[in-house]
Amino acid sequence: MPSVLTGTIVLILIAFAVYRRMRAQPVQPQRAVVLSAVVVLLSALSLVGTNRLMAHPLAVALALPAFVVGLGGGLLLMRSIRFWRDAATGAPWMKGGAIYLAVWLGTVLLRQGVAYASGAYTPTSGIGRPILHPVNPTLAALSADLVIVSMGLWIARAAALVLKYRADERAASPALR
Repeated sequence: MPSVLTGTIVLILIAFAVYRRMRAQPVQPQRAVVLSAVVVLLSALSLVGTNRLMAHPLAVALALPAFVVGLGGGLLLMRSIRFWRDAATGAPWMKGGAIYLAVWLGTVLLRQGVAYASGAYTPTSGIGRPILHPVNPTLAALSADLVIVSMGLWIARAAALVLKYRADERAASPALR
């Protein structure tokens, strides 16, 4: 029963994240930076805590390329987010694009699928030790590198949002023209 409850909670959180990504919302660059920093920090701690990044040479070799793919992909995906100024208030707004959402959800699902296939979600004996389910080291390495791709996506999103916000503020301010 706990796995059903956990799965339900995860689905509810994913549905909420999808809702938040797709609705129109004011541009809040500080919030984006803080949220991205928290997600990246928690992701890094999960990599350190599981030791999956350093446990396999493949994970180490692919870490930098995975990060670069995440950064580049995140910057490209930010182009699918629509930005505009509210006619009444002049405040900047944004709305997530379907492409960004699809890639974000795809990376989450792919990462969870690879982690599951690697044996990361095996039952334990009650004292924290897995029950006859060894972790596949190659898939665990790929799973770790997918976390790094996700970290790059979050960093790129925050950076692009801040840069877009600053450029938009400069363009909207007559004093800065």
